[in-house]
Amino acid sequence: MLPRTVTPKEVRQVEESGLFDGGWYVSEYPDVAQLDLAPAAHYLMLGAALGRNPSLRFDTKGYRAAYPETGDQNPLLHYLNEGEAVGNLRLPNGLLEVPSGSDLAPRRGDATPAQSHLPEGLRRRAKAATDLPWPDGASRVYRDVRAHFDPAYYIAQDHDMAVTADTFDLAAHFVRAGDKEGRSPNPHFSARAYRRRYGNSLKDGTHAFHHWLTEGRAKGMIGHPMPHFEKIAKVLGLTPADCQEELIAQKNDLRERLEHGTLGEMVNKAAAIEPLVGRVWRQALRPNVQPFHHDYSARRLVAITELQAAINHKRARAVVCVGGPRWGSNRRLEGHVVHALAALYGPDEVVFIATDKNGEMPRHKYPDGVRCINARNYLAPLTDDEGRRVLLEFLRSLRAEAYFNVNSAAMWQLLSDYGTIMQRDVPTVGCFFCNDKSVYGTWGGYPATQFYRQFDHLKAVCTDSHFLRRELVHQFYVPEDEQDRMIVLEAPVNPDLPRALDTAPRNARPQLFWAGRLDQQKRLDLVFEVARRMPHVDIRIWGTAVSGGPNYQAFKPENVIFEGAYSEFSELPLQEADAWFYTSEWDGVPSILLEVAMTGLPIVGSLVGGTGEVLRDGLSWPVDPFDDVGAYVASLQAVLEEPDAARAKAGTLRSQLIAERTEAHYQDLVAQVMACRSAADSATTDETGVAEDVA
Repeated sequence: MLPRTVTPKEVRQVEESGLFDGGWYVSEYPDVAQLDLAPAAHYLMLGAALGRNPSLRFDTKGYRAAYPETGDQNPLLHYLNEGEAVGNLRLPNGLLEVPSGSDLAPRRGDATPAQSHLPEGLRRRAKAATDLPWPDGASRVYRDVRAHFDPAYYIAQDHDMAVTADTFDLAAHFVRAGDKEGRSPNPHFSARAYRRRYGNSLKDGTHAFHHWLTEGRAKGMIGHPMPHFEKIAKVLGLTPADCQEELIAQKNDLRERLEHGTLGEMVNKAAAIEPLVGRVWRQALRPNVQPFHHDYSARRLVAITELQAAINHKRARAVVCVGGPRWGSNRRLEGHVVHALAALYGPDEVVFIATDKNGEMPRHKYPDGVRCINARNYLAPLTDDEGRRVLLEFLRSLRAEAYFNVNSAAMWQLLSDYGTIMQRDVPTVGCFFCNDKSVYGTWGGYPATQFYRQFDHLKAVCTDSHFLRRELVHQFYVPEDEQDRMIVLEAPVNPDLPRALDTAPRNARPQLFWAGRLDQQKRLDLVFEVARRMPHVDIRIWGTAVSGGPNYQAFKPENVIFEGAYSEFSELPLQEADAWFYTSEWDGVPSILLEVAMTGLPIVGSLVGGTGEVLRDGLSWPVDPFDDVGAYVASLQAVLEEPDAARAKAGTLRSQLIAERTEAHYQDLVAQVMACRSAADSATTDETGVAEDVA
């Protein structure tokens, strides 16, 4: 390709046309600087033939394609000499047009400074940044970014930018440093959030905002700063891309009405009366649109929506809250309550919730049809305070008649924080077991710490033993007319559990079985001392430590055998047992004792707390005081000496418990709990006895 011959007149004509930018030309095409040739001359001789543009204001290739009559002439000279006169377009395809505005930045030229309601300083600085001449040699990134850049927003968010805005190219600063510093060019885009979402797909050195403008937005990539934007869009029934565009349009509308409309005029009138109102203008440049105005609001909305979806957006008649999934072969109180509620009202009217710990709820805890969720899975992104507030609103939305709290720390904390609200909207049933004793010998646990605090806020109180109910009434002086709200839930027994032999096995060495947590409460030291005094027997232990403690196996007697944990009570080799041994220092009504009683094995156990409601005189061998090792030895020896008589007594105990502790009886007790009226219920009942609506 031979260079075109040009004349000095043509060079001057191009340079004076206003459509040639020498600085930009050299910057855009660096090879020109290596030649001893004026930029305009280079464009006339070689540049146009190579398809290069003289500036951002003229499209060489586009002009030649649009106007074939140009022929071999230089497109810019043809436009200057002929095309402009007949109305030819210098940018026929609009490819290099510098926009006068966009949907991401305020429209330029549609309002004079006097028509803007922005404060004078902000208005003046934003206008100076807007009117700043476009620099020679501006890069493509700069051109695209500035077209969608909002100087007023940039100034309002960062004081250091406001100070220098009169003489500083804010768009250039954002291109050079603002993107890396995490600044935002307008209220619709966050460089930090964009890189957090898509950093792995961005090449090194890629300008985040430019990437979103030229590629990402068209592909539906999200520039909004909120981390949970995609989840919020789902809540609103929109795709993230559509949600982003709707939010941009809505924010622009609010911005327009604040800056140029009646809304902004009203703000300034209010500021004239109370000057502090004028301080909202910085925030007005990024108007809040719920639920996108704050991350914590979004997190809460997402969490409660997901919780609602997890229960199929359906209310419940009864809710059972537990701290976390508890494993074991029996239902425990929460499982019994859930099954009773499902039998009374139908499984679909019951919701089972774990509030404090992650994990999967054991399937034997609840019947088919009961909605079971672990709230921790949905509350994990929230702070503790946010999580409790979301949990409260979620529980309120269920509109249940009763909420059973079975060792849920979150529920007890909610009662402390929002007791009055819960008394009215979340009628809670407090379920209490025995207190716990610390290693120092002091008492604690929910009966000691929560009963006196929350009794007035509770719909009812449930205990697993008559012993604990009597203790609470006595200790806290519960008035007689309030004691009807305290109901003992006598756990039903399972007659289908495998039975031991009707006659004692003929073991070479007697086998005594023991099972439970290997913790302080269960007093394995007593077991070891009994073993030392009865070297002719084997004591077989099942269980694991739950709350920590010493390594008992390191100093056990030789005739104590640790068998490990079991998942189902039926796994135990009951046919080999001569008797069952139990040594708890304090307790309610242990599930393990009810299970053992169903096997027909003779039981020798400590008489503490509620154990006496299973260990009955004449039908078992209760030991009191619990640490009387001699009494354990004497009772175990009596069982071993008359094994058939001992098993006959155990069989009678089994029959009595089966007759008394039935599923039907338990359902009647749960129905009584549901019918209880709290103090709040009584207060809203009129003289006719009809409860008023406490909406």
